[in-house]
Amino acid sequence: MGDARRLLDICKSVLQLVFDSGVVIPTISVQVPQMSKVLFQFFRSSELSQVSELPRLVQVLLACLCGMVKEMEERSKNPQLKKTFKAITGTSLRSVYLQVQKNMIGGSRPSVTDFGILFDQLVHNGFCKVVQSKRLKPMDRPVTLTLKVHRRSYCYH
Repeated sequence: MGDARRLLDICKSVLQLVFDSGVVIPTISVQVPQMSKVLFQFFRSSELSQVSELPRLVQVLLACLCGMVKEMEERSKNPQLKKTFKAITGTSLRSVYLQVQKNMIGGSRPSVTDFGILFDQLVHNGFCKVVQSKRLKPMDRPVTLTLKVHRRSYCYH
């Protein structure tokens, strides 16, 4: 899962730092300062710090979008579900977000205007973009995730 992948990514990065030639030498070991450097870089990456600076409700919306992208990737791998492949739109994202908000402890049901403000923050900060189309209404236009945040599972916490 996500935590195991992150741990393996950290281990790989520290080994690449210590053994830059690609050959592991048994007499050399990983030291605390090297591990600390890799951990600092890993957890303070620009993408992660951008996510942590977002307001909590925008983070929830981003998590919903990441989950929808992951689900679509899984569907595209399954030949039986490939035919039901639909693009993520503002409307479908709002539906998922409202469901998550309803299930959150103390969550309030945001209005359409509130959702629009949160969604605009995601677009403005470069986390996603809306496909331009003159034929479709703004909320019916496909939404694409522009950062690779979902691949590292940062937003599934």
